[in-house]
Amino acid sequence: MSDKKLLEEIEKRAFTYSQEYKACSQCTLLAIQEVFGLTNDDVLKAATGFAGGIGRTGSVCGALSGGVMALGLLYGRDGETIKHPDNEVRSRRREEIEERLGTLIKKLRSKFEEEEIISR
Repeated sequence: MSDKKLLEEIEKRAFTYSQEYKACSQCTLLAIQEVFGLTNDDVLKAATGFAGGIGRTGSVCGALSGGVMALGLLYGRDGETIKHPDNEVRSRRREEIEERLGTLIKKLRSKFEEEEIISR
């Protein structure tokens, strides 16, 4: 499936779920989890508090937070990497992962800004 088709499928599912189930953070995360085969109820539960902009305060977009969590699932550090016994290797891997993830998160945020879901 092309990147464009993947994004269209995620957007369609996230919108449908948001209309039906509410909680934008969980609905965005669930759509991405399903499309990429990453379904994990513990992670989905963890996204609950991001709905409505972190605890329904409107301070941070819940849908964007769900997307960031999904990118972390795909590209983030796992326990083995965090606890790697070699400090140099651990540090290098952390920097590589955070740089790549940071780039992807910036692209995601830009898309939210373009769609005027969040303000610049």
